[in-house]
Amino acid sequence: MPQITSLAVTAGPESGGTIVSVTGSGFIAAEPTCEFDTSYTMGTTLSATSLNCMSPTHAIGTTVLAVSNNFVDFSTNTPEFLYQGMPFANCCI
Repeated sequence: MPQITSLAVTAGPESGGTIVSVTGSGFIAAEPTCEFDTSYTMGTTLSATSLNCMSPTHAIGTTVLAVSNNFVDFSTNTPEFLYQGMPFANCCI
């Protein structure tokens, strides 16, 4: 079963699309499943200890990230990922 030890990116916009670099162990599937709460995306395994997940669209707030090699057994240590509102620029008139 894969396990996560850290995330290189821990926050992103609610619109999704953030590449989250995951470090851990047991990453053996070429296309692991990344679970952000109840939303799933396919990841990319870089090595047995590194993979990338792309965050899906999600409401603002904190979620947890889990990964699986087979869509059955997900990592049990689930670090938090924070979805934030899109920043807006205050501009001059």
